[in-house]
Amino acid sequence: MVRFLHLSALVVCASFAPASCQIPCDSEYGEYCPEMSSYAVGTCIREKAGSGLSAQCAEYLDVMNACQADIDTFCNGLEFTGEVMGCLTQWTKPADLSAACAAALPEPPAAKKPREKSEEEKKKAARRRRVRDKAAKMARDQHPQNPDRKNKGEKKKKKGQQEL
Repeated sequence: MVRFLHLSALVVCASFAPASCQIPCDSEYGEYCPEMSSYAVGTCIREKAGSGLSAQCAEYLDVMNACQADIDTFCNGLEFTGEVMGCLTQWTKPADLSAACAAALPEPPAAKKPREKSEEEKKKAARRRRVRDKAAKMARDQHPQNPDRKNKGEKKKKKGQQEL
């Protein structure tokens, strides 16, 4: 359950602003391996951080290891970036991922079921809808440019027309 919560935060982050997300190992990366890139980052962090590795970072490194082939195939160039989780969970079809990678990824958040409205709430909503529709009809009927408006008085003459 804890693993799900840590990694699901990455999925949420990736779904809203992938370019601005940070990897959970960002502090370890900056402290131990700022000169590294690509998969060497994971190796460096594991070696240098040792037991000082945060739980979120360890889980992230496990996902990166399990999904390395999938990242190379579907998310090339995104390894150890804030966009890699979005690529694996949203941009890549789950059926295209390897079994090992799919098992390492967090479960997608369950969709919220819409709340059932009581009969009183349904009646109140219907009443509001009727009042709103009536007000909109009145506004349309009174608008001067409405062709269906019942004109009071004479129609305006077009320029150049004469009365017969």
